[in-house]
Amino acid sequence: MGSVTLIPPTVIISETGDELIVDGVKMIFQVAPDSEAPAEFHFLLPDFRALCMAENATHVQHNILTIRGALVRDPHAWARYITDANERYCQILWMSLLRQPAGWLGRRGLVRRVCRL
Repeated sequence: MGSVTLIPPTVIISETGDELIVDGVKMIFQVAPDSEAPAEFHFLLPDFRALCMAENATHVQHNILTIRGALVRDPHAWARYITDANERYCQILWMSLLRQPAGWLGRRGLVRRVCRL
């Protein structure tokens, strides 16, 4: 039998504003540590006007008031990352990509749920 291993990362995203092109798709990252998880980030796909906020802007904030025993996160830090994303990206967005449940399509849904324009 073999052994289970992980390869070391080839790229490390360490700061908000780090950019990467993957298979021709430009990605701009916003680090958001200690929000939904100890290590978390959002990423913008500027050519598609799409933002993935991971689990930080979903319909439920399941790690602020946890019923399953998970570590409770700092809601103020969490809110700062959402506010920062709003200020950085909302003027150009057309869709959001979320982990669970589905994201929102169109400016109206984004403005009501993620952006304060």
